[in-house]
Amino acid sequence: KLSKTADGANTCIKARNEIPAKEVVVSCPFSLVITTHAVEKTLHAFCNLDTSSQTKYSARQRLCLYTSLHWIVSNDEDEL
Repeated sequence: KLSKTADGANTCIKARNEIPAKEVVVSCPFSLVITTHAVEKTLHAFCNLDTSSQTKYSARQRLCLYTSLHWIVSNDEDEL
């Protein structure tokens, strides 16, 4: 169930029923995990931001930029 947080964003997900302990709710192959190194490498390649330049942005900002680039690039490739 998607619920609104105090600031009105739809970012809170709640289970309708009790989830048993040790239940796998979500999983992700390690090859799809977004690592700091992957973000740094991608931002350097696409935005010409070296590692020292990236530190002026928060980890959340860098992750948002990384995922946005992923979406933009994948959409561009779909249109080719």
